[in-house]
Amino acid sequence: MIPLTGYYDPWLVALSVVIAVLAAGAALDLAGRVTATRAQARAAWLAGGALAMGLGIWSMHYTGMQAFELPVPVLYHVPTVLLSLVAAAAASAVALYVASRERLSALGVALGSVVMGAGIAAMHYTGMAAMRLPATTRWHPLLVSLSVLIAIGVSAVALWFSFHYGHGARRAWTWPKVGSAVLMGLAIPGMHYTGMAAATFVSAPGLVPSDNAVVASAPLVTLAIAGTTVMVLAVAILTSLVARHGEALLRASAERLRDRERQLAEAQAIAHVGSWEWDVATGAVTWSDEQCRLFGIPVGSPASYEGFVTRVHPDDRDRVARIIAHGLAERRTEEYEWRLVRSDEAIRQMHTVSVVVTDPDGKPVRMAGTSVDITERKLAEENQQTLLRELQTALAQVKTLQGWIRICANCKRVLNDAGTWEQFESYVHAHSGVDFSHGICPNCAKAWSAAAPGGAL
Repeated sequence: MIPLTGYYDPWLVALSVVIAVLAAGAALDLAGRVTATRAQARAAWLAGGALAMGLGIWSMHYTGMQAFELPVPVLYHVPTVLLSLVAAAAASAVALYVASRERLSALGVALGSVVMGAGIAAMHYTGMAAMRLPATTRWHPLLVSLSVLIAIGVSAVALWFSFHYGHGARRAWTWPKVGSAVLMGLAIPGMHYTGMAAATFVSAPGLVPSDNAVVASAPLVTLAIAGTTVMVLAVAILTSLVARHGEALLRASAERLRDRERQLAEAQAIAHVGSWEWDVATGAVTWSDEQCRLFGIPVGSPASYEGFVTRVHPDDRDRVARIIAHGLAERRTEEYEWRLVRSDEAIRQMHTVSVVVTDPDGKPVRMAGTSVDITERKLAEENQQTLLRELQTALAQVKTLQGWIRICANCKRVLNDAGTWEQFESYVHAHSGVDFSHGICPNCAKAWSAAAPGGAL
């Protein structure tokens, strides 16, 4: 029983580390994708991410095994190799599920890292069990235990990094995130090469490879597997970046839309103008916040055409219904006034403008419009009309003197319309309704005082 001496190809070792770094980067980015999605999309990202990440870990393991060259031919049992790939994908699924949760507790990290580390260790040792060669394998228990502990430790670090640098809708890549991917990519091979060091191959020329075993140590096969893995990981990362960019655009559009809606709501509140829309096909009705306030109902209350009709004053309902039906039938804009009965029984005067929106065939699909409370304006108009009528009545009652008035130069009597002479005061009173009060001006009083006996009146 002679121990076989092997050596490592430094280029393949370097390639295995590169694959590990890409797998770590994919894990960080895919954790964010799983977190940002829900329902079926979340399940799809979780399944795709687990497959891509598992393939990366498995390919790193396989490339690392190919980097170790022995002086005897090595074959691989295909079913066992596929089983190791399943173990890698399962471990990756656990990692993505734990890292994509809303909260990551210490207990979650501990349990997740144990399950994930056990899965990685199972992948590694299942992959080594797939080796078919004329030799037996002896294991160093201490190194085997150390490799499993390294797998659990690396899993804990990976979960922590994935949660903090790949979680949510943060920026795609930052320097801490890149550094985390590199650190994880360097730590993952540590478990593999520790596990490889735990194995000692002893020559056994009598062993015959089993069925379903293939030669997979050719450099071309190794490069093909590694190249395919790198491509899959690159596509996974690129897909995640594109999805992240698309979500960023959607968030920006949603924010702009919310700003526009807020500005419209504020403008309607300032102008006291409500808006509404009625889907003709489904009967669905939507009211703006200000429309609800005008109607005296809580904002966001369910709206319907029937609910609108019940708010119209009973004396106006038939007329309003005819106007709406006519506008819908003629596809024309209607403008009308009506009385609103609010939920507090207050009656308000409303002014409504409605338009009909049609499809390309001219069929009406919805009606939209605005409503304005014109109660104060109508009250002001009524007050103005009342004042005008009062003024006209007052003016009609005022009598005026027009034309020439003939006055006697001596007695100061006036020639009236009948041709007789009458006192000035009675003439003016008859033609203007003016009353007189008599008195003495200062000059006359002084003259009469002087003419009176004794100089007194």
